[in-house]
Amino acid sequence: PAHILGWAGRPLGCHHWMGEEAYDAERGAQLSPTGAMTHRAPVMCCAISPADAPVAHIASGSDDGTCLLWDRRTNRVLHELRDHTAEVKRLRFSPTGRFLASTSGDRRVLLFDCRDGGASQFAALQGHEDFTFDVAWDHEERFVVSASHDMTVRRWAPDAT
Repeated sequence: PAHILGWAGRPLGCHHWMGEEAYDAERGAQLSPTGAMTHRAPVMCCAISPADAPVAHIASGSDDGTCLLWDRRTNRVLHELRDHTAEVKRLRFSPTGRFLASTSGDRRVLLFDCRDGGASQFAALQGHEDFTFDVAWDHEERFVVSASHDMTVRRWAPDAT
């Protein structure tokens, strides 16, 4: 059976809520303290880093253009990423969990380095003529592919160093 991560009066997806506190019913604990970072619009996507990732993350993306990076062991928000200028469509961790890719209505694919618990953007991939709605990593993390409503699939080879 599925475990309920939280419950509140107004669910917005990925077990995050707007303006209310999320609650872990199994542990009997609040997911984030009052005043913690939350999305301010519906949550449209989420992703979980691989089990053997350097840091255990959950990422959530919202119509407010933000991504939240959560510690999946403590259920606390670690970082709020405000790099997109339109709604976030998709989030995808790389196979090792070192990197996170996000797509958006702003037509960009953004790549973040999530090693050591950080979340620093290292690439903004631009070239689509309509919003990007999907992204995938190759198994060796050397390139990503993105899909867009401009009817193209693009391959990108960013330098993550």
